[in-house]
Amino acid sequence: MDNNKSVYDMAIEDCILAVKQNSSSATAYHSLGIAYLNRGCKNDDKNDNQLALDCFNKAINLDQNFATAYNNRGFAHRCIGDNYQAITDFDQAISQHQKSMSSCLNNVIESISLSVAYYNRGNAYKDKGEFEKAIADWKMALIIDPNNIDARINLGVRE
Repeated sequence: MDNNKSVYDMAIEDCILAVKQNSSSATAYHSLGIAYLNRGCKNDDKNDNQLALDCFNKAINLDQNFATAYNNRGFAHRCIGDNYQAITDFDQAISQHQKSMSSCLNNVIESISLSVAYYNRGNAYKDKGEFEKAIADWKMALIIDPNNIDARINLGVRE
């Protein structure tokens, strides 16, 4: 292991290799986007956040039903201060998760992901100063996943 490389740098390198090996994989682009987003958030690096957006866009172009990619793209938009686009992406993530859940009852992973999408959209509404919408989304996140501690904390702060 190169001691000068961060965990984020190594993750990005691994994901770039995965994309090169399968350039038609939405999952590979999504994983690369997450790696860039993690490094971008850690270092407050707008360039990494933009690279993350580019990867999430590619993942969504390859799979328009990729709910988690919409959710993470929304998070990336939020990181660069574009709450309007973030909310649009969170809306799409919620819609896609709901479609997946209707075709697969009791899908625990989908319900947790749906809860996270509501939580994230609530945060974007909070950033815009739309506190009633934020509270409604955090409450919905808790209805879907009562173990969503982040939504519970936000409601404790806001109510």
